[in-house]
Amino acid sequence: MFLPDFFSGRCLFIDADTLVLGDVCELQELDMNGHGIGACIDMGLVTLGEGRFLRPSLQSVLRPGHEHQKSVTRVLRSIRLGFLPGENYFNAGILLMDCEAIRNSPAGKELGDFDKLIPHIHDLPEQDRMNQIFAGQWLRLPQQWNTRPQIWYDAHSPKFRHTSAEFRDQLKQASQNPKMWHYIGGKKPWSAKPASQILLRRAFRDYQEYLALFEDETGLTFSV
Repeated sequence: MFLPDFFSGRCLFIDADTLVLGDVCELQELDMNGHGIGACIDMGLVTLGEGRFLRPSLQSVLRPGHEHQKSVTRVLRSIRLGFLPGENYFNAGILLMDCEAIRNSPAGKELGDFDKLIPHIHDLPEQDRMNQIFAGQWLRLPQQWNTRPQIWYDAHSPKFRHTSAEFRDQLKQASQNPKMWHYIGGKKPWSAKPASQILLRRAFRDYQEYLALFEDETGLTFSV
């Protein structure tokens, strides 16, 4: 949220829990069409809030003291804000930022307002806040640049059948040619124990393979 104040040109923000597979120079050279920020749709939240998830039992979930009451309330709030369901909410794990364009926009002047850092979907107040500020004003990057290791299953999952043809096509492209893994959630391949390595075998194998290539290229050594 402070990067636009530190840089004069473009900058690329990448979360720590990622594995870069593609050439990020492609993003730096991308035509942003005047947008201040470029990001990928948060594929984990695209279908969140659809009717089939809000069954009558929701009323029982919302009863006082229920363990899921807080999270469901946030979902309902985000639906009212117009984020969900749909393809209007981006993941802030990879952000292409035109810092000057952001600073010169009304949206940029709101970034430092920490009084409004209230989470709407989950405990990611900065991501929710950026989605509020840049609602309808962000460039949709190809999903290849922010995809999760289970993309092979997502690309053929029936849960995305109601999404746009463009989004479904991007899921297929991402499954065939991912350019950046984003290990979203609490299970990271670099901290996996032997038992969980089995559950994360594809993610762990990919991480080990590309880490070895990176070490060969740089001469650096990392412990896992």
